[in-house]
Amino acid sequence: MCNLQSTCHICQSKRLHKFLSLGPIPLANSFLPPDQLGVTEPYYPLDVCFCGNCGLVQLAQVIAPEILFKDYAYLTGTSEPMKAHFANLAASAIQRFSLTEGDLVLDIGSNDGTLLENFQKHGMRVVGVEPATNVAKLASSRGVETWDDFFNESLARRICSEQGVTPGQSWLQMFWHMWLTWRAFSAASIIYWRMTAFLSLKFPTWWIC
Repeated sequence: MCNLQSTCHICQSKRLHKFLSLGPIPLANSFLPPDQLGVTEPYYPLDVCFCGNCGLVQLAQVIAPEILFKDYAYLTGTSEPMKAHFANLAASAIQRFSLTEGDLVLDIGSNDGTLLENFQKHGMRVVGVEPATNVAKLASSRGVETWDDFFNESLARRICSEQGVTPGQSWLQMFWHMWLTWRAFSAASIIYWRMTAFLSLKFPTWWIC
């Protein structure tokens, strides 16, 4: 399912202007197995528009997240540079935010749990949120508690209710994939005001705040 976006992902303005069309393309990383090579592959329009109100450049069409992420091919742990980066990132975050053993670290868009494993090594409790069912199962099998769900306001309230105050929170590229970014911030704010520290990563490049 693919829907035309009528309002801006950030400011909700209707002043969207399409300036680039790359035509219909298949989903990234959505490779066909040999037994499906004769099947017609789904294609989706890739059009880019500009918000005349806030200036955000964004995709004009929104593909249902269940199509994009429920069965996902990318695994963070397959990249040695990413594994090394996350190890350094965890060490830096622990020092900067004075995280200690038993503290809870929440990773939204946690993939296979590669980042959270580095916090586990320091004795911290970890929880990942990952909508890709196949990836979430892999993370759970590696001992990283992972909630197989999309991050939203309802899930944020569940996390606060079941996990309590969370000293550390991370976001890894998730804003690239969220079509209603303002809802992501709304959900994050539910957790943020219950936190003693806030860790935010890669929007749009690596940074910590």
